Amino acid sequence: MEDSSEGEIVEVRRDVLGGSVASNRGRRGARIGGERRGGPALALLAATTLITALALRHDRVVELEGAQVRRLGGRIEPPPGTWSVYRRPGGWRVAGGEGIEAPLNLAEGVAVRLEGWLDGAAQSGASIEASWDGAAPAVLAVAGSTRGSVPLLAPPGAGRHRLRLVLRANGGEAVLDRLVVER
Repeated sequence: MEDSSEGEIVEVRRDVLGGSVASNRGRRGARIGGERRGGPALALLAATTLITALALRHDRVVELEGAQVRRLGGRIEPPPGTWSVYRRPGGWRVAGGEGIEAPLNLAEGVAVRLEGWLDGAAQSGASIEASWDGAAPAVLAVAGSTRGSVPLLAPPGAGRHRLRLVLRANGGEAVLDRLVVER
C-alpha cells in the first residue's frame, strides 16, 4: 500500500507539474506573442503622434541664420572665426538689395516682427521690403543706431508661408537677427 500511495503521489505530482508546465508554456507563448504583436503597433502609434504634433506645431521664433532660411546675398554675423561668438548677437548681415526668405508655419491672428540692427549709413534711414508668398512687397521705413524690432505686415492667414525681406539702402548694412511670432 505504501508503494501504491507513493505511486499515486508521483502521478499526482506528474499531473500537477505537467499541467503547470503546459499552462506556463501557454501563458509564456501568449505573453511573448502579445508583445511581438503589440510592439510594432505601439511604435507606429508613437511615430504617428510625433508626426502629428510636429505638423500642428506653429513657429514662435525663426533665427535668420538658421539652415531653413534661404539667403539672397549677405553673410553670417559674427564672421566665422570670431572669438566667443555666443557672447555676441548674431544674425544675417545684408547690404542694399540683399535679403532672406524664411518659411513660417503660423496660427490664425498672429503678428510677426523682425529683430535686428542697422550699421553705417543705413542708420540714418533705409527701408525693408517685406512680402508674403511672393505677393507685392510692402515698404517699411527703418532708422536708428541701436538694436530694435519692426512690426511686419500681417500674414495672409494660418498655415505655411514664406516671408521675403530685402534691404533697400544707399550705403550701410543691416543685421537681420530673427523673426518673432506674437500671439
